[in-house]
Amino acid sequence: MRSSLVFTVPASGDRITYQVNILEMNGDGYRLAQSRARKPG
Repeated sequence: MRSSLVFTVPASGDRITYQVNILEMNGDGYRLAQSRARKPG
């Protein structure tokens, strides 16, 4: 039973990420920029 579980977990992870585009976004968001612009000082 344990050996089948070891192979099931990675397989389910592969199915979740199959044909998925993962975007890594760096930088400030527009909401952060707006809140900084509103704050005095």
